[in-house]
Amino acid sequence: MGFEVGEYDATKPLVIDLVLVYSTYLGGATALTGATANDVGFGIAVDAAGNAYVTGITQSSDFPTTPGAFDVTFTTLFPDAFVTKLDSTGSTLLYSTYLGGSTNFDEVRDIAVDAAGSAYVRGRTFT
Repeated sequence: MGFEVGEYDATKPLVIDLVLVYSTYLGGATALTGATANDVGFGIAVDAAGNAYVTGITQSSDFPTTPGAFDVTFTTLFPDAFVTKLDSTGSTLLYSTYLGGSTNFDEVRDIAVDAAGSAYVRGRTFT
């Protein structure tokens, strides 16, 4: 971890008080083969309301998805991308979906959110 400090009075103590806002678990547990699955987060963005948008890859056939999601089914032995939006407390999935095809590796590495709360992802697919 690193940070930069602007000008300050060096004769006074410099206090850096980091605060953990929340911590949560996001992922599944089981791959289609029955083995333990791997889930990896690569990107995170936060909107003006404090909602967190997370993206990465999953091999979990039980990765949490939400009703009405773009894709709720994991269909390959290769990793799929995922996009998830958590509320500002980290306790509620506002949306969560798989992204990817049905025959090969898919990943999303970055995510950005605009002022309207629309998420934009960057990744690749081998489908």
